[in-house]
Amino acid sequence: MAITSSDDAKFKAYSEHVFKWEGLMDDDPLDRAVNCVRGLTNVAKRGRKGLPIHTVRGVTWCTFKALATQLGVGPVTHQRFVSMTKDDVRKFIFYTYNQYPWKNTPDPVAIALTETAWGSGPGRVWPTAIDTLKALNIPTIAKKTSLNYTQAEQKKIIADINKAGSTKFFDTYSQIRKNWLDKLGQTSYGSRFRRGWLNRQNEFIKLREKLISSGGILPVFFLALPIYWFYFRKK
Repeated sequence: MAITSSDDAKFKAYSEHVFKWEGLMDDDPLDRAVNCVRGLTNVAKRGRKGLPIHTVRGVTWCTFKALATQLGVGPVTHQRFVSMTKDDVRKFIFYTYNQYPWKNTPDPVAIALTETAWGSGPGRVWPTAIDTLKALNIPTIAKKTSLNYTQAEQKKIIADINKAGSTKFFDTYSQIRKNWLDKLGQTSYGSRFRRGWLNRQNEFIKLREKLISSGGILPVFFLALPIYWFYFRKK
């Protein structure tokens, strides 16, 4: 049965993975999300660096301002932002799951793509998926030098993903994602985040292992801002 709500028990299980690795609050000045709170007045809470909190459980202040009203998490104030509960944040994660075409793939695959989108932006999903399809010898569109793919191109990629078995695609995609994070973590920008990125991806892969049925097929289980939010994500 497809996941249709942030309150779905399966989706809650995935969200706990996100909560663990995102942490509670962040004011890290080296995180790009710091741009979201520049010039902010009426600051409700500051972090260890003495700066306004810019991220709560992975949701940036930019995202909160853009989506809070739509998702029923109001009012749009910094006080409400820093007091968000897990139930509140899960609505933002579910938006990432539900507002993009990967919701039309098997749940384990959709969750893997959402995990990428949550961490690196929705644009990063497409080249990773293309690399995965290539590794699985499934023809698809050519990879671009940018992360901008048209709706028609996205639809084609999703159709090709659905030609692959969900377990095989999940395994291959997760490893390609890990390899990309490892490479990014060897840059001057990514070196301070590398260990955390890889540990998170390794745990995500282990989460998949817990969901394999006796028949060796991934059961329906888990997965999940406007695009500009992700411009302010770490990676």
